[in-house]
Amino acid sequence: MCIERIQVFINRCLRKILRIKWTDKISNESLRERTKQIPAGDEIGRRRWRWIGHTLRKPCGSITKNVLDWNPQGKRSRGRPRGTWRRVKDNDVKAVDIHGTMLSGWPRIERDGGALLMAYTLLQVSTAADHCDDQDAHTATNNPSNPPQTNGPHKAVSTFVPQICSSPTLQESSINIVATRTVVVVVVVVVVVVVVVVVVVVVVVVVIIVVIAVVIVLVVVVVAVAVVVVEVVVAVAVVVAVVVVVVVVVVVIVVVVLVVLVVVVVVVVVVVVVVAAAVVLVVVVVVAVVVVMVVMVVVMVVVVVVVLCS
Repeated sequence: MCIERIQVFINRCLRKILRIKWTDKISNESLRERTKQIPAGDEIGRRRWRWIGHTLRKPCGSITKNVLDWNPQGKRSRGRPRGTWRRVKDNDVKAVDIHGTMLSGWPRIERDGGALLMAYTLLQVSTAADHCDDQDAHTATNNPSNPPQTNGPHKAVSTFVPQICSSPTLQESSINIVATRTVVVVVVVVVVVVVVVVVVVVVVVVVIIVVIAVVIVLVVVVVAVAVVVVEVVVAVAVVVAVVVVVVVVVVVIVVVVLVVLVVVVVVVVVVVVVVAAAVVLVVVVVVAVVVVMVVMVVVMVVVVVVVLCS
């Protein structure tokens, strides 16, 4: 019932994706042919048998297999037995193991799950054959004049199954395939190990060369920096010496100029003082002469007046 619901949901989604309406009258088989889909029950069955193949191929000491196949000890609860994974798997394996098929040899035939996928196909064919047998028996019961069909597909299945599962040639070829795969895996592992070792050696050599080159470059850079620093120090010392000499010369020149200026100023002051003194002396002499002359004139005038008055 759940698978039918899932199939209905898938068909509805496919119709919505393809924009198919209910008026188009397209059957589900045509829809699956257009979308290249298989029924949900077949897909689920294939995946179940693929998982069963994985569990059957696991070693006996595998934790996953022990957990899945674990059978709890003790008293079973009342009622109908529950459908556990182990019981479902055993029932499916028993249903496939028909006509003397040996499932114990299946895990050794193919390691990729192809044998169990073929078993699922065989189960479908066997189910169809059983259904045909039931129909033949029912037909023979209702109509004795019509004997049941004896050359149906189940005869082909009964002769075809041993060739798939229990053929020695197929088992030997499978063993040869496994041995060849093992040799190929060993060769690939050896080649990978050799390649990894070569790559590691090359990487180590390259790293050593790079380290030596870096050390040489660092030494050259340090020497160059030291030379540049020495040259800069010498240049700075020369510049400082030149600056000191220039400063001393400038100071001497300034002192000489100041001394000359002081001497000139003193001389000028002396000259000015002498000239001023001379000018003052001349002025005093002139004033004295003028005063004497004025006095003499006054005296003469007085004398003349006195004489005239007498």
